Amino acid sequence: MRVYDIGAGSDSVLTGTLPAAVRPRWSPDGDRILFEAEGHVFVSEVKSGVQRDVGAGALGRWLGDGCQVLLDRGQTLVAVDAWTGSESASCLSQEPRWGLALSPDGAVAAFVVAEPSGGKVRFLDLMTQETWEANASGEVWPPSLAWSPDGRFLAYLVGGARTERGQAAAVWVVDRSGSPVAEFSIITDRRFAGMAWSPDSRAAAVSGRASGGMGVFAVLAVDLSGEAHRLTGTGNCVLPDWGPARRK
Repeated sequence: MRVYDIGAGSDSVLTGTLPAAVRPRWSPDGDRILFEAEGHVFVSEVKSGVQRDVGAGALGRWLGDGCQVLLDRGQTLVAVDAWTGSESASCLSQEPRWGLALSPDGAVAAFVVAEPSGGKVRFLDLMTQETWEANASGEVWPPSLAWSPDGRFLAYLVGGARTERGQAAAVWVVDRSGSPVAEFSIITDRRFAGMAWSPDSRAAAVSGRASGGMGVFAVLAVDLSGEAHRLTGTGNCVLPDWGPARRK
């Protein structure tokens, strides 16, 4: 794994050769990177290159300010100290799940559980272990789960029927209780759709088929009223992301 310094125009080697490295994620302070390899989750210091194995698991996520990491161990979600690897808490969750998204405050986890009708988005309070479900569910695409930066909303994609131009899907936004806030229908492809919130939590960006074109994707911003605003012009634009808010 390599880290590229855009300002300096140089890159550095962070780890040796890995059989696989999955889902690298920057820590909140930007000094460390969390990644998965061979069934374990690792934390690597960007400057020193020091690497720590924080334990067996998958879907590693930073908790809160980055002092802890949440690991998925099948039937259990475990909070682990990012520095020492010691386990501080665990939450039982018996059903198989896909995807894992943590609220910015690290208090609530959202994931997808299988149902005969498709899938449901389930919320889990990591402190009380209380669970509840979103009212809007179906063929939920687990990688699309995304919390708004203010922690008030969760956005995700629900797949529908296939068409000549791609797959019909709905962008759903629900609040922290799971109640629907907004919905918008698009034609997209689960490989390229993405899902990214604006820094002010006012809209979620997603990629969908542009009107009038068979192979052209455009980036749309879906706001909390369910209105969509096209952000890109010509060309294929996929997997959108937002830059950080700029200070005036």
